[in-house]
Amino acid sequence: MSQHIDSDWYEQVRQLLAKDGAVKPSKKRKKAWDEALVASSETELEVREEKTADRDWLYIEQRREVYSTVKLAWDIVERSGVVGLVEQWRVEDGLITNKGGRPRKVSIHAALTLWILLAIQRQAQHFQDMGRTIAFGLTPAIWSLLGLEEEGFDVKDKRQRRKIRKRWADRVWYTIWVTRETMEPYPEIRLRERYTVGEWLDLVPGGQLDVNDDEETAAFREKRRNRGTEFSNRLIWASVELMNPEAFASWDGTVAVDGTSLQVSKRGTPARKRMRQGSVPDDALVASTPVAGWHHKETTNHDGENPEVKGGTYVWGFEATIAAMTGDGFAKRGGNPGLILGMGFHRPGVNPTERLWEALQNVTERPELPRGYMLFDRLYPAQKPERMHIPLREEGYDLVFDYKDKNRGYQTTLPSGAVVIDGGLYSPGIQSFPGLIDPHSEYEAGDIDHETYMSRLEGRKRFALATKGTKSSAGDRRFRCPVKAPGSALACALVPRGDEKPTAKQRLELTVKDVSSFSAAPPAICRQASVTIKNNVEDGARWLQQGPAYGTPEWQEVYGQRNMIESRNDKLKNARGVGIGDSTMRLMRGWAGQLIATAISCVAVNVLLLTSDSAWFDESGDDNDPSPRGYRDDLDRKRSERALAGTFPNAPPVAA
Repeated sequence: MSQHIDSDWYEQVRQLLAKDGAVKPSKKRKKAWDEALVASSETELEVREEKTADRDWLYIEQRREVYSTVKLAWDIVERSGVVGLVEQWRVEDGLITNKGGRPRKVSIHAALTLWILLAIQRQAQHFQDMGRTIAFGLTPAIWSLLGLEEEGFDVKDKRQRRKIRKRWADRVWYTIWVTRETMEPYPEIRLRERYTVGEWLDLVPGGQLDVNDDEETAAFREKRRNRGTEFSNRLIWASVELMNPEAFASWDGTVAVDGTSLQVSKRGTPARKRMRQGSVPDDALVASTPVAGWHHKETTNHDGENPEVKGGTYVWGFEATIAAMTGDGFAKRGGNPGLILGMGFHRPGVNPTERLWEALQNVTERPELPRGYMLFDRLYPAQKPERMHIPLREEGYDLVFDYKDKNRGYQTTLPSGAVVIDGGLYSPGIQSFPGLIDPHSEYEAGDIDHETYMSRLEGRKRFALATKGTKSSAGDRRFRCPVKAPGSALACALVPRGDEKPTAKQRLELTVKDVSSFSAAPPAICRQASVTIKNNVEDGARWLQQGPAYGTPEWQEVYGQRNMIESRNDKLKNARGVGIGDSTMRLMRGWAGQLIATAISCVAVNVLLLTSDSAWFDESGDDNDPSPRGYRDDLDRKRSERALAGTFPNAPPVAA
């Protein structure tokens, strides 16, 4: 007898036909029968649901890694040289001995390659996913590339699938742990179990890390942090070297720097002030990663432990300081991508100056690279000029930045008599025209319109000191009175006609009354042919800018390039980019783990930029994918994925 006759469905039909008074089925009943014919049985639904929940099975059915993408990640690690660094550090720390120990099935090179692979594919950076990639996603060529030995298992056996995936995940975890421990500044902090407040205060008096360390401990932590910085920046620079050399050589050296918060967990450690006061129970739990800190979005330095700050947005995590390329022809669609150049990493608000230098490490170690504008926000001008402004100018950078509202307008008068207003150097005669000193306050109060505001900023240019010669290697520069410069639009009663150069047709006359406040004893800028403005604190190093006049359209054009760094932060943190702003994308505890995850995510951002947002993408090229309105990000993601698979039609040649 045929099997279909004994089916459940046919048995129901037989029972219905055997009933007394059976009638011809109605249209409604026929419809129900038709639907029953195509509906899945309960058993089929259970099997389908089980397979859907089994990520291993889905991976086996749907994925195999592309060799060219894995090779790209492998080459980044190889070019960076970080594997040799880690092995060297392990020798220095006595972690490599001749006593044997657990052998590593996965090399450091292979483990980092897998981590980068997940990041550039915009996937969660989890060890289980790395294990799944090895167990089910490698081709023979990739097994050979990574130096791994394939292990057999019954692909239809769910237990065996789980076992082989977990085995490889554990091996990757162990290798990454070996790497992390060479750059972990807080090895005494346990990771598996959260501390109570009482335990934490016993371990860290006052609840504040680093402040009570003795000399030896402080040196140890600094050494480990420096290692982490070198490790991170080497990886990032290896991704920069993927750019076409000719394109990179056209960069003018302009850099934008900014810090961004990276949340680690929803729940953070109670505020130090509350813990010290005893207002938190001893058995309350601190954060799962207690070496992080509170980030406060609304304050300038983002230090969330400032007791004077009330309200606002707080995040428990770390702060990454990112330096990225910008300038003419970079970081704009139709131009070359503005790649991330380097990264600094610490708790929020901890020494922003050091974080800036960490982010610039890749550039400062290469003096042959050009030096253009250095662009940063209001946080950095408040730092000590001896440690930031002065050495940046010694490096060859021209600084362009914004000020807090209270610091705008008149800032100081230099020993030479030059007046500093909004970072510019002006003749002392400008003080006779109060409307030019601080037009910002009047404009914001509604006392003047935008046209008047901009005309006043433009009017300052008549009084701007003229440069003479080029700046020295120390950042010093000579300036002269604007009246003595060619094309001057200013005349002054203190300057004889014989000292004037060819002038503009229309000039503003400074009368004896206008200069009466200093005419009795004219300062050096008025007496001498020129003066040297040194790169030091006395000569206004904190305030001076070397770009266009503050607030003018030219200044806005230059400073506006800093907005590019916000785009980099967005690509680093949001789901349309790498997505590490979501803490669940990097579920690991400890300083070093979060550091490496952030660095590798920066690498991934650069790879994605080189495959999608660059001049090498031709809007009118062969890519005919439709671009539905409002879904540009989805289209970019498709193009990026194809680029990673080696099929992007307009990808640049990758430097060897």
